[in-house]
Amino acid sequence: MWTGQSVLDGLGVTDDALAIRTAVNYTVAVAVHVLADRPDDDSAGFDHVVEASLRVASGRLVVLGCTDYFPDAARFELPAGWTRLRASRRNLAAAVSTLDFEGEPETLEEVRIQVWPAPPSAADVIKRWARVEE
Repeated sequence: MWTGQSVLDGLGVTDDALAIRTAVNYTVAVAVHVLADRPDDDSAGFDHVVEASLRVASGRLVVLGCTDYFPDAARFELPAGWTRLRASRRNLAAAVSTLDFEGEPETLEEVRIQVWPAPPSAADVIKRWARVEE
């Protein structure tokens, strides 16, 4: 699912799995909001925002990091079928600036995941963050 473009977009997509790329390879804060309808656009408060469709055939959304243990992953009940997922990320510059920090930096990068029932549609980058190299 990772191509040059999906890495730039910060979003890898298949019908029944999504991968959200983070700015840092450390622990990030994640909040999941299960909604009845599409939320309002509040992208102004975030650095990078992407949306994609996801088929949740089982009626259960499983959320985990790449090094998490699957049986311990957080699970959320959803209506079975197609959903739309919006991943909004913030504090990316602050998180990236800690990469030279000795040891594990504090959790600075925040990811908010919103999910609601919706028919499938193409993935979309609503707001793009570009890392500025010094």
